[in-house]
Amino acid sequence: MEEVYTDRSQVAILPLKLTFGSTSGQPLEMPKIIFGCGHNNSESPNTPSNRTGTIGLGPGSSSLISQMATSIAGKFSYCLPHQGSSTINFGGIVAGAGVVSTPLIIRDHYYLTLEAISVGNQRLEFVSGGKYFIGAGNIFVDTGVQRTLLPLEYHSNLTLVMTNMIRAQPIEIKIGDPGLSNILCYNISSQPELPEVTIHFKGADVKLSPSNNFQNISDDLMCSAFRGGDANTIYGNIMQTNFLIGYDIEQRTVSFKSTHCANN
Repeated sequence: MEEVYTDRSQVAILPLKLTFGSTSGQPLEMPKIIFGCGHNNSESPNTPSNRTGTIGLGPGSSSLISQMATSIAGKFSYCLPHQGSSTINFGGIVAGAGVVSTPLIIRDHYYLTLEAISVGNQRLEFVSGGKYFIGAGNIFVDTGVQRTLLPLEYHSNLTLVMTNMIRAQPIEIKIGDPGLSNILCYNISSQPELPEVTIHFKGADVKLSPSNNFQNISDDLMCSAFRGGDANTIYGNIMQTNFLIGYDIEQRTVSFKSTHCANN
């Protein structure tokens, strides 16, 4: 049997017995996990990739999380570093100082409710309009997409606020898929001072570091982690890096804790 993801990655799947390590020291055996071998893996429908595979963490019936649900009490977390490998933890919760939590809405993806984005002291309420859903569950979390995708008009307003605050000459470049906006970039040599950016989810203010907000794409150029599009609204993986992010499927919450993930 074969499964095809939205980015057109293809996976041949079959049942296997998997054994996981645990903090108790006792291995956890899963006798009939549907597992797959990825081929034609890609970052997006129009972008080839050399990545070796795809792991399903979503709410679909064949995802690893859904198959393990009773064994892990519906809980898992991950911590994405800017470079290197990351670890997925099953069954534990994200706790401690600095943790913020927001309601989780489960549909075809894991959805959160985005209320606003602040750039410096200027807060932009999230009003999407048109075919975009404004109410609860208006943005979904995706570790397979780099940039955070916002409705075109909202992204344009956000970009305008940001360029007015950054005292450097902006550059707009086109990267990747058609139908998406240009990306706001700056020459690194201009040493732009980046404003603080906060993502306001319902009940949780997630304060981004500069590396969550802009990413160096070359030795000369740094580009925004936001992008406008005419399809889904997505919270991408650049903004998730160096956060321990925990999902509680039973309690329907997602928690964020700022963490240096390379040491986690």
